[in-house]
Amino acid sequence: MENDSKEWNVRRISSMFDQHSVARILATLLYPSVTVDRRLWLGENKGEYSVKSAYRICVRELIDTSHLRVNGNWNLVWNTKAPPKVINLIWRVCRRCIPTRVRLWDKGVDCTQVCALCNT
Repeated sequence: MENDSKEWNVRRISSMFDQHSVARILATLLYPSVTVDRRLWLGENKGEYSVKSAYRICVRELIDTSHLRVNGNWNLVWNTKAPPKVINLIWRVCRRCIPTRVRLWDKGVDCTQVCALCNT
């Protein structure tokens, strides 16, 4: 492209490409008002690259996380005005993530299934 006239430099393009490619390049329209190019990263709203946004894209595209999704609306639990450790405990109980003796036994951990309080 000629810098001043905003037109293709046909002689230069013809010397660099075959006739088929030249025809395709010359068929590309050039806009009369060319603005300055700038880099734009689609991973961020502001268009600026960050490692965090690149990591987020890689995780989303390369790793299947569908099995990690938790059904239900957990905002009620997470927005509760309670200490973080209580909120985490509530979430773990609801998700059946507490390592009770029965759950540990089911997973192959050698522990007694007898209740420590009533010995049953």
